[in-house]
Amino acid sequence: MARTLRLFAGLMAAAACSLGQDSGDAAPAAPQLAVLMKFDVRPAAAVLESMQSEVARIFEPAGVRVAWRLAEQNDGRELFPHVVVIRIRGVCHTQPSWDEVHMLLDDPELASASVRDGKALPFAEIHCDRVSAFLRPWRKAEQTATLGAAMGRVIAHELYHMLTNTLTHGVGVLSKASVTSMELGRSGRFSQDEIELVKKSVQ
Repeated sequence: MARTLRLFAGLMAAAACSLGQDSGDAAPAAPQLAVLMKFDVRPAAAVLESMQSEVARIFEPAGVRVAWRLAEQNDGRELFPHVVVIRIRGVCHTQPSWDEVHMLLDDPELASASVRDGKALPFAEIHCDRVSAFLRPWRKAEQTATLGAAMGRVIAHELYHMLTNTLTHGVGVLSKASVTSMELGRSGRFSQDEIELVKKSVQ
């Protein structure tokens, strides 16, 4: 039976590179993860660059080097130890409308990863329009780099589930089930225990 692991916008609490290039500066011998991207609407290049840089920064302590590819261009000739598919839903507005902000109240899910028979599958969806709308009340989504970095943190959350097959959530900013807008707008890291688990999982 399939279900999903979800990351939600903590609305009440909050109220108070181009594709095809590897990111990160890890040594060549580091385990490599391929992220195959699918888009409803492709984000601006600056959003993608900031997003990829943030994911690289977060996973650098675990020695994970990430290769970003377009899913539709994957011909199977490149081999990677780990491959995941991430679909970016919606439009990555840097200035979302207030109607989109209000819609977030009805459905605060920012992202989800697929689970079947107690195992995390390598498939996730990220709602870029909701991430952008979530940042909007603090005017941070007007900054392209901030939106991209926030997307990177949401992706890192889902990658952690998929790489480590961890179906529960932690208490840190990057691993807990619900985040505030202010938390999502700030830089964060996994705990040392979480980093060690990622290292073991990608060996």
